[in-house]
Amino acid sequence: MWRNPIGVKFVWAFSIWQAFLQICFFKGLGKYNFSPKRSEWQNDAEQLQNYVGLTFLVSVDCFVTMGMAQILEIPSIYPVFTREISNNMYSTSTFYLAV
Repeated sequence: MWRNPIGVKFVWAFSIWQAFLQICFFKGLGKYNFSPKRSEWQNDAEQLQNYVGLTFLVSVDCFVTMGMAQILEIPSIYPVFTREISNNMYSTSTFYLAV
């Protein structure tokens, strides 16, 4: 956090923006109650699909935020990268897959 304060601010701003979008998309999520009546199954299916969509977006948001944080760390670890590549410790692709 202290090595890259701009990156931390960016990740926080990105997380807040994603949360705002999810709130806008799913603001009416609980307006229907699940019903055993056959005539109201359309509402149940819609609500269930909305819950699945929200779960998917929240889980993807977690991984995207972590990925953005890792990408923002690449410039700060560039000296380590050049030193280890020049010493033939491993290949470039191995280093970026490990990051």
